[in-house]
Amino acid sequence: MTAGASQSLRLSWRAAPGGNVHHYEVYRRNADGSRTFLGATPNDAYFVGRLDRAGGEAATTLDVEAVSTTYGHSNVASTVVSWNGTPPSGSTDLALNRPATASGQCNAYEGPAKAVNGSVGGGTSDKWCTLTPAKWLEVDLGSAKKLDEFVVKHASAGGESASYNTRDFSIQVRSRTSDPWTTVATTTGNAAGTTTHPVNTTARYVRLVITKPTQSTDPAARIYEFEAWGV
Repeated sequence: MTAGASQSLRLSWRAAPGGNVHHYEVYRRNADGSRTFLGATPNDAYFVGRLDRAGGEAATTLDVEAVSTTYGHSNVASTVVSWNGTPPSGSTDLALNRPATASGQCNAYEGPAKAVNGSVGGGTSDKWCTLTPAKWLEVDLGSAKKLDEFVVKHASAGGESASYNTRDFSIQVRSRTSDPWTTVATTTGNAAGTTTHPVNTTARYVRLVITKPTQSTDPAARIYEFEAWGV
């Protein structure tokens, strides 16, 4: 096992009283909203022999569902597995200090370049912010690059309230300006300050598209970093 790249773990849970459970199913939640089936058990515990880290993700969410004798599914119970140690080596942030454009900006000092400057510690102005109805941030990587992960650092990563963290957004890529955009990751219901999005794609242009900028009705999008990791 490579340090920081994989781990084994034992999950356990308590069945609801009076439940008519046939078995439990265990899933890994992926960055694009899909899930990977890990296994099933009739017991109240499950051993995951090897859980691999996807890129440099900070945490992985696991879901457990009870399946009844008539094969109905319960509500999902989730737990978050944190990753420690150094993420797999070999990739770099290819968006760092690259030319960036955006749908707009809240202030002159909150332009798109702030989202690719490699910093979240410069205060609340160390971000890209926009109030435009359509909200997007685009970065030109210079040439087509092999990409394995995107990392988005939202409001609380820069010290702002978690209520300002981006709730719904997607990541799109293309290799030429004449190409249509292809969506490689979609997130809904996010509340975290930093999100990771494993991908397997090649592109020159990468774009963050925000559809719900905060946890409330606040209309401003706040992005402290938009990172595109690859080689």
